[in-house]
Amino acid sequence: MNSDDKHSNETKGYCTPSLAADLFATLVGLALVYGMITLVGNASNGDAAIAATSQSEMSAAKSAQKGSKRTKTYQMAKMSTPSSNMATTDADLKSLKQYARGKLAAFYIYKKPKALPEFTYVDEQGKDHSLKELRGKVVLLNLWATWCGPCRHEMPWLDALKNKYKDRPFEMLTISIDRGGLKKPRRFFDKIKIKHLTLYGDKTGRLAPKLRAFGMPTTLLIGPDGQELGRIAGPAEWASDDAYALVEAAIALTKTATN
Repeated sequence: MNSDDKHSNETKGYCTPSLAADLFATLVGLALVYGMITLVGNASNGDAAIAATSQSEMSAAKSAQKGSKRTKTYQMAKMSTPSSNMATTDADLKSLKQYARGKLAAFYIYKKPKALPEFTYVDEQGKDHSLKELRGKVVLLNLWATWCGPCRHEMPWLDALKNKYKDRPFEMLTISIDRGGLKKPRRFFDKIKIKHLTLYGDKTGRLAPKLRAFGMPTTLLIGPDGQELGRIAGPAEWASDDAYALVEAAIALTKTATN
């Protein structure tokens, strides 16, 4: 495992799915699976995970709706200009790294862009989609599940982020790894009044390990050429000036890249 992969797996405070057992035969892997089994068991009774939406989650929704005051860092990122009309370079990532700070300090920017394996995800109508449809846009791909408390807590912030950048070359892509389809995730979205995110799911049950996401939530930053620029393992306050600065910087560095 290289240093980039090691860093992305070290962040604490996130949920671990059972799919990790397929990849880890070590004691650490077994411990993670045991934690997942306990968590899923607690949320297996009907809509228990959804019903458990806490007061803090609703507070997060209200906070996201109010927005936040722009800071100097956010303004500086917004005024940045693209470095070239090519795909993201190593120098671009070095420049982008300075914006992984504050509430996004745990976001790890790679030294070099990483190629992603091909995969599909499905919408509520059962139609397959792929990242190829989003070429030319900066994509923030969030893997989550209704049984994951940190995932539920950050969803209103992701919804606010999607709305803020709806007219920019940016896509907030949320993919549920819940087993059993999208009915439960839809009920959760409706419960906390998610208005802007499009609900997608993983019908294969293999997307998380395929993307080397061994805990939930995991969020990947993907450039317009389809390569991964960095990620965070764990929740983040996405409706914040620090998050806006990172997104602005990513758009500024890569918005002119072509397929």
